[in-house]
Amino acid sequence: MKINHSPILLLAVLLLSSGCGAFYGNEKQYEKGNWYLLAGSSEVARIKQDKLAMEKLKNQPTQTAGKDGITQGYKGVIANLSWGTVNVHIDGPEKKRFFLDRAQTQEEYLIPGRYAATAYYRGQVRGSWSFVVGPEQHNFRGEKVHWYL
Repeated sequence: MKINHSPILLLAVLLLSSGCGAFYGNEKQYEKGNWYLLAGSSEVARIKQDKLAMEKLKNQPTQTAGKDGITQGYKGVIANLSWGTVNVHIDGPEKKRFFLDRAQTQEEYLIPGRYAATAYYRGQVRGSWSFVVGPEQHNFRGEKVHWYL
């Protein structure tokens, strides 16, 4: 009689790839410590952490602007903290250009996504940054904004 080892090997690979330790099927089993063969304890803990983070984001008031019933994006701030006038280029889902005098601050609304920014002083690159625009808020000089440069 020939034995088919493929289901046994598949089970062994699944167990090894999911890590060692107890397995839980849902949060209640995780909290009680009941063993179940679906997800590892670290995965359930990560899912709980992600759910808490999403709840926190939902409870934060978003700062968006609307025009003719259409949301214009999340509020952000661009500040020139240098000694001279700078030209700032923002590239991403939206492309924007700003010319800021010394100590000038500009409020702007951008749609969600990944952006790259470059600051030019007298035609030369003085800095470049990447940032994400989304529902998460940041504190910029005591003001809550969704992004800042």
